Amino acid sequence: MFVSVTLAHVAEALSRPFSVRLPTADIAQLDQLSRMTRRSRNALIAQAVEQFVTAEMDFIDAAQQATDEALAPGARRVPHEAVRAWLQTWGTPDEAEATPGLLEPPQSTESPEA
Repeated sequence: MFVSVTLAHVAEALSRPFSVRLPTADIAQLDQLSRMTRRSRNALIAQAVEQFVTAEMDFIDAAQQATDEALAPGARRVPHEAVRAWLQTWGTPDEAEATPGLLEPPQSTESPEA
């Protein structure tokens, strides 16, 4: 006995219904896109949600990694006022280049001796 399983059956088994309210104009565009691409509204919405969630998660992961690196012991930082003063030179005759002199020395991981 053979059982025929299509990708649609697999997708149904791995998904659940989810309801969302959309503005009428968005639904109309979605319907138009569905007709033009010959794909269902559900398939288009699922793809859009997957792409959005992936992009947002990637952004959050990158932001967290950058934060972790900036706060790590030994990280070199630029004081806010130094960055602000440097940025205020942009577009002026006194525009300055970024220089290593703006950086604070790395934070020591050793505790000071008493």
